[in-house]
Amino acid sequence: MGGMDFKNYDLGFLFYRFISENFSIYIRVSLKTITPVEKAYLDTIKSAQKKISKKSKNNE
Repeated sequence: MGGMDFKNYDLGFLFYRFISENFSIYIRVSLKTITPVEKAYLDTIKSAQKKISKKSKNNE
């Protein structure tokens, strides 16, 4: 396995993990079975998204 193959494999695995974690949290939120740790994680993501959108609006 070459360096690029390993990089693509590793990035693909990280992307899959990110998507699967977020998808499982999304399902659990819709079923109202979210844990406090997952709620804190979602709140962190939402606040980061708000900061990014504010920065992009200021740069326009």
